[in-house]
Amino acid sequence: MRRLDLAVAVLAIGAIGMSIATVATAQERSILRELRSQPASAYDVGVLFIDRALARIENSVWSYTYDLSEYSDDESFASKYPTINYKYAYSRLQPESDALYLVGVVIAQGKYLEDRYCQAVLEEMRDSLVSDIDARGTRDQRARAFLERIFPVSEPWTDDDTSEETDRLLEAVVLEVRLYEELPKTDPDRICRGHLNESPPAEG
Repeated sequence: MRRLDLAVAVLAIGAIGMSIATVATAQERSILRELRSQPASAYDVGVLFIDRALARIENSVWSYTYDLSEYSDDESFASKYPTINYKYAYSRLQPESDALYLVGVVIAQGKYLEDRYCQAVLEEMRDSLVSDIDARGTRDQRARAFLERIFPVSEPWTDDDTSEETDRLLEAVVLEVRLYEELPKTDPDRICRGHLNESPPAEG
């Protein structure tokens, strides 16, 4: 009889252990299910796409901040320009002004810290971000198409390029270039800003 009681006890303990493990697994699954059930806002999705777009264009801006005329293929590029690969881009929300800044950070040297070169990098950012938009469109049309793709604010069955929502997005999204002579530093040596649909300033 004792052997039977012992066997029953062992089976009961095993069943309890399996039940606890099953409950734990169910709880783990439930939190994932809960997270999957949470709706992502159009802003969340848009920022995800924005950050991907910025990561794609990082390599296109550095050539505006270095004099490469004396570089030859026979020497080590990394040894001649050890900091040239320090470049990145990111987005940041400024709650005070309710603006979304698309920021490009680049190391620059000497005359390449001047405003005209900052503006050149800014212009490269503009062109690179809309590079896969139909080039036959105007600057304003391409900027609108880019933002409407990132933040789906217009009705999918219309082709309204003058929507109020897109107008507001054009004002709310700001491009910003930060040039640093060296890092780390708190403040950039040069900063310039502009909107996606703006034309570059005329050279004086």
